[in-house]
Amino acid sequence: MFLYRFLLTPQPLSTYIKSYAVAVSAAVSISASLTYLIKRSEGLSATRKLIIQRFVPLPATSLASTLNVLCMRAPELDTGIDVFDENGVKIGTSKVAAKQAIIDTALTRAFLPVPLLLAPPCIMPFLEKFEYIFVFKNLEL
Repeated sequence: MFLYRFLLTPQPLSTYIKSYAVAVSAAVSISASLTYLIKRSEGLSATRKLIIQRFVPLPATSLASTLNVLCMRAPELDTGIDVFDENGVKIGTSKVAAKQAIIDTALTRAFLPVPLLLAPPCIMPFLEKFEYIFVFKNLEL
């Protein structure tokens, strides 16, 4: 049994395994499917396919991260989460607060990797034009 975040009740290991399996399966499925569709598309040039392929990790990562949160915190929808006042005193348990917390966390997990996975594919084509990037011949970008 493990404790998840600030829960006082432990979560079984099976919850972690299920959540991990769902997230990894989703990421691999989305990544493989998008890669397959991009390679099979006939209306795109090879250059455009390469450019589009650079963005495949974004939806795969966002979906996996979001599904991980939903799987881990789904039991909170049934039980609710503890609500505390500003002094840290528990004032009750709320299913509405649990739902809002799960939605907020899922949205954060979905959009958190966007700058990290969107910026490099946009910036690298411009950086690759400069010769000083390739001073070290063994360095691959």
